[in-house]
Amino acid sequence: MPFANLLSLLLVALALTSCTNMVPREKLPYPLTNEDSAEQVKVVTIPLPVIASSPNEGVTVGVLTAFLLHNKKDEVTSLLAPQINYNKNFGGTFTLYGAFYPAPGQSWEGNLSRSTRVNEDYEVRYINKALLDKKLELNLFPYYFTDGSARFFGFQQESLRSDETNYGDQELGFTISAGYQFSKHFQLVLGERFRKVNIIEGAVAGIPFIRDRFTVQEAPGINGFTAHAQKLALVYNTLDSPIAPTFGGYARISVENILKDQGSSANYLHYEAEMKGFIPLDKARYITAFRLAYN
Repeated sequence: MPFANLLSLLLVALALTSCTNMVPREKLPYPLTNEDSAEQVKVVTIPLPVIASSPNEGVTVGVLTAFLLHNKKDEVTSLLAPQINYNKNFGGTFTLYGAFYPAPGQSWEGNLSRSTRVNEDYEVRYINKALLDKKLELNLFPYYFTDGSARFFGFQQESLRSDETNYGDQELGFTISAGYQFSKHFQLVLGERFRKVNIIEGAVAGIPFIRDRFTVQEAPGINGFTAHAQKLALVYNTLDSPIAPTFGGYARISVENILKDQGSSANYLHYEAEMKGFIPLDKARYITAFRLAYN
């Protein structure tokens, strides 16, 4: 059966499954449920179509179903979202995304994704904001992915549309950071980052592979690179909510030091600055948001 026809049948089937069910807690192991879950857990099932388009990837179509698990207060504490997509460059893609909130200030996110051609994505994100009486925030993010839609045209004014090439950006790495709240609105962050990049054959047909058109002298890094960095950041935060703020401001400045002595491909410094704010009007019925960033 053609993949497009299979997607159509799945969309119809998922539409018929939209519902709310009560599932016994013992059938839903941790972290799907926790101590705040009722004996009968409310599970809301929501099927959705997936339609996306981008210059690099082209058109993607598919379906997903979101399973939202609620606690005793009728708050969402877990989310599971299996997904199946089709793209002419990557073929079929099967994805499972999950988000879990086992306790106040803690969250887990995970994504498992594999395409029939080149693309893949495996990542986990852990955040704990409840350490040391909520003064210490820990973030951990290991990942491995391959993006077969990447493009390269050249550098700056010498880049030409006729020099368009395709490659697979394959990356393995992690970031870890610890932020200490030393006053009501200020946080000091220390972090470590490792990133290993390989350049492989891409997934887009009809476009030359990057190494078939460019040399290492023309495009340094064409054979991949490694970055191992230590980070120092200062954060100012007055937002009224970490998830959906309606009022307040946020500012962050950071610097990373990357050294060959620690396994990196080159020595350099990396600077970042960000500022954003939210201004409510008419009792937060309308909210104006702004963001400025430098990297």
